[in-house]
Amino acid sequence: ALEYATQKLQKDEEVVRLACKNSKSAFRFASEVHRYNPEIVAIALECEDGWGSILEYSSEAIRADRDLVLKAVTKSGGELEYASEELQSDEEIVLKALEESGSAIKYAHSSFRDRDDIAKKVLGEFGDSLEYFSTRIRNTRELVLLACENGWSAFRYASQVLQDDEDVVKHLIEKNTSNFEYASERLRYNPDIFKLAFDEDNTDCFQYTSEAIRSNREFAEIAVNDRGSNLQYVDGTLQNDEELVIQAVFKSGYALEYASATLQSKKAAGISYRDWE
Repeated sequence: ALEYATQKLQKDEEVVRLACKNSKSAFRFASEVHRYNPEIVAIALECEDGWGSILEYSSEAIRADRDLVLKAVTKSGGELEYASEELQSDEEIVLKALEESGSAIKYAHSSFRDRDDIAKKVLGEFGDSLEYFSTRIRNTRELVLLACENGWSAFRYASQVLQDDEDVVKHLIEKNTSNFEYASERLRYNPDIFKLAFDEDNTDCFQYTSEAIRSNREFAEIAVNDRGSNLQYVDGTLQNDEELVIQAVFKSGYALEYASATLQSKKAAGISYRDWE
């Protein structure tokens, strides 16, 4: 409600205190003098209701206040973004922030992003936070595998060396076929690796493999039978294959837009797919 209050009420300390006690969302709409008041900041930080950052709208002095920042990151790890540079290097504060949100590592001093102990702690819960760690961490096999166990797309952030490691890629595809997307081009174009990720129930990898594999009719048929829109990824010659196009359109009428111009014209001329058969 403070958002819609008059400026006079937004400057009224009693009103602001009550608003922040009921919802921390009100804090950002208080006048600057109150947002810079440590007591009101503390009230907003204690509130469990509402959303939004407190430190973002506070003064530099508040952002450098260790006690207030510690309270803030304990409630929301992302508040570390607005802490002073000195406090972004404070181990206790950084660890508290990471307990609440692994992605807070991106706001910590760079020294934390190159520590194995921090990486193990964070990646064991928030695998996708691998994105924010150092090149060395992202090239450490043990830590990358840990991240991939706890993050849907963590392999995206692994080093190119590990993305081109056949043993690593095979292992991760066995765990989750979506990891195929993040393997190196050399491995994505390898038919044996492709077959590990591809079957009638898992065809997402079809779009990420080579033209040679996508021109294989057997693979193309499996792909369009699972998802008609996969017709867009098949070789141009197969997009002119009436039988294959019919199968794709049967799964999704929108797949027609990926058929060859010749077959689209045939449909436009009023010839039904049944007639084709």
